Amino acid sequence: MSIAELSIKRPVTTVMFFVTMVVVGLIAALRLPLEAFPSVSFPVVFMQLPYAGSTPEEVERTVLRPAEEALATLSGVQNMQGTARADGATVVVMFKDWERDVAIAASEARERIDAIRDELPEELQRIFVGNFSTDDEAVLAVRLASETVNLANSYELIERELKRRLERVPGVARVQVSGATPNEVEIAIHPDRLTAYNLSLNDLASRLQALNFSVSAGQITDGGQRLRVQPVGELTDLDQLRNTVLGTSGVRLGDIADVRLKPARVDVGRRL
Repeated sequence: MSIAELSIKRPVTTVMFFVTMVVVGLIAALRLPLEAFPSVSFPVVFMQLPYAGSTPEEVERTVLRPAEEALATLSGVQNMQGTARADGATVVVMFKDWERDVAIAASEARERIDAIRDELPEELQRIFVGNFSTDDEAVLAVRLASETVNLANSYELIERELKRRLERVPGVARVQVSGATPNEVEIAIHPDRLTAYNLSLNDLASRLQALNFSVSAGQITDGGQRLRVQPVGELTDLDQLRNTVLGTSGVRLGDIADVRLKPARVDVGRRL
């Protein structure tokens, strides 16, 4: 007996079947959660290791290879991709199990890197570990334009007037500014003056690294009072940096170099 014959011979059963299907469909449609941006986490952990002022070959040898060897000890790794650049390295680790908790995997990856921290260069900056998730995607992108102001050099203005205010909006997790970079201190050395004062770049770099610091020296007890000791050597303006004495000859940094503020280098360009 075909479906058509069964439907003709039992009309009540057929009608009740389709009514049941419609009711079930309506209930499912009302109770089915709908999200414009559903939360999806991928079994992937990526790590960024900034190491500015180097070469890709040196980054690969001193940063990327030790990091890959340490991350290879993680369980359930499917494949690993590493990239070495002049400003640092990036490692992407993909796991086999899609049900794996990527937050725990990212924590384990950081522990592996912390275990070999002594083998990495001392100049290595802060290591960033993260994972791919749709929750990290931006839900709103705003482009700014001005006919009178160069916004590419106005990071402080954008941060003060827009970024900080948007971060105070309830529910906002992060606000990121791209296309405009914060200012950084540029020290342009004059090689002839450096040679004339019998100074080397290594000595200059060591002096500048030891110049700006803020450390904790513990606590002391005096007269029943507990005092916190903190030597501070932080620089607050460019004039302090220009007047820094180098060596025993009394030469100052401003005598051999131009010290100024400039926007950080941007690797990408945008046009509105």
